[in-house]
Amino acid sequence: DTYLFIILTTRMMPPIVVIIPIFLMFRLSGLAGTYWGIILLYTAFNIPFSIWLIKSFFDELNPEIEDAARMDGSTEGRVFFGFCIPQILAGLSATFVFGLILTWNEFLFALLLTGVETRTVPVAMARTLGGEVGVDYGLLAAIVTLFLIPIFFVTFLLQNQLLRGVTFGTVKK
Repeated sequence: DTYLFIILTTRMMPPIVVIIPIFLMFRLSGLAGTYWGIILLYTAFNIPFSIWLIKSFFDELNPEIEDAARMDGSTEGRVFFGFCIPQILAGLSATFVFGLILTWNEFLFALLLTGVETRTVPVAMARTLGGEVGVDYGLLAAIVTLFLIPIFFVTFLLQNQLLRGVTFGTVKK
């Protein structure tokens, strides 16, 4: 539990606190304004949440099934990939969707660390709002609609797994 607390405390810190050191690191390393830079940053910031979420799914596994598989001669790899992973597949899907939404909606890092070529949709939406003429609500509505389509599509594809993942462990059998 101490390790989990340490992992989660990294998530408790607001991103604005670390944006200047990250910006300086990215500029010095040449990652500012690149796809690899923003992918690396989003991955690093989503790992604590993903670990916390996936750990809760692993905690709900029945250890008797694992013990039975070991008694039947299964190796640790076979137990993990053959029994544990299929049981938490719904949880992995839920973690994927939540991570996708967190990354898709992120604004601060994308605003400060992306260039014109690597701009994300939230940053592009903010740029359309800041015109001298005013807000073009038709354009804004079109951008928001296009912004939501991929999230709806992924959620629709994974809806059965997502429902099982969200409700995993809520009902005792």
